[in-house]
Amino acid sequence: MAIDMVIDPDKLHFETPSRGHLRGSKLIGSVLVLIFILMMVWGGMTLSNPDTLPIKQVRIEGDFTHLSPVDLQLLVTDKVRGGFFQS
Repeated sequence: MAIDMVIDPDKLHFETPSRGHLRGSKLIGSVLVLIFILMMVWGGMTLSNPDTLPIKQVRIEGDFTHLSPVDLQLLVTDKVRGGFFQS
């Protein structure tokens, strides 16, 4: 069984978007990109703040044969400052 179709090119009508619609889409896209960039900057600034994720405790385990616990504490205290994303 075969089905034949005849398409009349005069009856085909394709709607093209108006220029106003295209401008609106570009505007929405630009606003979304701007919002994304602002959120990334805000997130970076928030995470770089040492009060956001402060280091409250450092635990070092092992045998300290060549280093006293007091000396180790002085070394670690000097190096660990700020928050999780800062060194």
